[in-house]
Amino acid sequence: MKLYKFLLLSWLMLAPGIINAQSSLLSGKVDTQDDMNMTQSFDSSLYEYYPVTDDNMLWADDKTKYTKVQLKKKHLELQCKEQGMFVSAVSKVPVDFKANIVVNGIFAPWVINDKHKFGFIFNARNELNFHAIVFGNKYAYYITAEKGQISVEERALYKISKNKAWNVAFVKEGSKCTVMLDGMEIMELNNLELDGNKVGFYTDNKSVLYAYGVGYFQQPEEEEN
Repeated sequence: MKLYKFLLLSWLMLAPGIINAQSSLLSGKVDTQDDMNMTQSFDSSLYEYYPVTDDNMLWADDKTKYTKVQLKKKHLELQCKEQGMFVSAVSKVPVDFKANIVVNGIFAPWVINDKHKFGFIFNARNELNFHAIVFGNKYAYYITAEKGQISVEERALYKISKNKAWNVAFVKEGSKCTVMLDGMEIMELNNLELDGNKVGFYTDNKSVLYAYGVGYFQQPEEEEN
């Protein structure tokens, strides 16, 4: 199955549980078990989806004067309290970013404007070294972080998700990488140097992000005849 078809199918399966929870997302009242039920017809050896509260997800709690990462009962909360700073949270996933893969994150932004950015981290080594797709009011940005220094690599116009819960995915097929929002392509990236093994979430500049789950898929290598 092509990775794009797989991703769209996975989104369609996850969407009903997420959409039903929209009215309570921002208060954190999300039935993560419903989200898990949406994926049960998948072969678990191909695709895995976990709520952020699952024991397989290992988030480092962080609480400073300016930032906070805290695992709540049904979501992970990232809070940045200072302009000019960012906060990130990452957890290891068992995929090889050099292979053909899909990784995706489900999250809800606190507010959408150009005063701050928020999004999904992939190919992370830790909380200060990562790649990410982040969003403002009009543009989606591909950024990289090295020792906490953020660089904007590319940007593209996008349409803001109509869902309170955003599904952002990074899809890699060979040297071609595609970023998708709610199953729709928003950016194409090529020939990236990928060496991380973690995914996660990002927000900056006096803002809050609510994260709910991550999924991943790695295409099996074709057997030789």
